[in-house]
Amino acid sequence: MARFRERMLQQRCMIRKAEILPHDIGYLKLDFFPDLNVCGAEVKAAMASLNHAGAIIFDLRDNSGGFPDTVSLVASYLFDHPEYMYGPRGAPTVDSWTRSPVAGNMLADKPVYVLTSGSTWSGAEQFSYDLKMLKRATLVGETTRGGTHAGTFHRIDDHFGMGIPEERFINPYGKADWEGVGVQPDVKVKAAEAPGTAERLVEMKLENK
Repeated sequence: MARFRERMLQQRCMIRKAEILPHDIGYLKLDFFPDLNVCGAEVKAAMASLNHAGAIIFDLRDNSGGFPDTVSLVASYLFDHPEYMYGPRGAPTVDSWTRSPVAGNMLADKPVYVLTSGSTWSGAEQFSYDLKMLKRATLVGETTRGGTHAGTFHRIDDHFGMGIPEERFINPYGKADWEGVGVQPDVKVKAAEAPGTAERLVEMKLENK
């Protein structure tokens, strides 16, 4: 845990960018949903820095997953009431709901765009999928990697082990999950083109509004 904490803090908790782009667009590039026990303050500060944006873009193209409670926390800023998000590892817990409303938050009614790629995986797919199914975000980019089933590594002897899927994501929005097939974007473009495409979509939406 000490090494993990040190590495996360050295990596700025995998928060690559949190900034306001032209046209009042908030942009957060997050490459991992880090443990809140280590990075809770950093995640909240990143979201607070975007509080006055007219719209927000989450860049998850390089996000490899992370902790379900952090997925729920970040999503909390996008609703004005607790929203059922589900968690991929068993029965619902308190982290299956967002922690909405967040005091002082102004993002609950702002347009949301999520950038995806073939490398977007696990917890990042959960974030993308749930927001898409709740009609709270528009996904822009490529189909995600397709990893949702939770499993455990079982050691056989000193040299061999076996990873076995033991739980299936039972999602509340459809009959299937995204295991092996990924999450489909709403606007399909190459990952490299996703930021520019999302910015143009935001600009058009804000102009029409």
